[in-house]
Amino acid sequence: MPRLELRLVDEAQVDLDNISLFTLLNWGEEQSARYLEIVLGAIENLRDFPDSAPIRPEYGKSVRCKVVEHHRILYRIDGSILRVLRVLNERMDAPRVDLL
Repeated sequence: MPRLELRLVDEAQVDLDNISLFTLLNWGEEQSARYLEIVLGAIENLRDFPDSAPIRPEYGKSVRCKVVEHHRILYRIDGSILRVLRVLNERMDAPRVDLL
């Protein structure tokens, strides 16, 4: 399978921005950069191995969930596109993301 094209929906980009800011304010610039690199690296890895995380129907039809450190990456495979829907902290309630 060829590498999938990556698309972040607006909500996922906001999630990543918030993760970066929260980590920066609580643990500093170096830790913020390191943690964001881990999360983004996991997203990049999903482009090559999109089936590596299970489908989680509680989040929506065909939505998969990859746990990385303290966050869940919710995504869907749409043909040749890896569509990242949300990146949520493990303590947050994950909404259904059918419509994203």
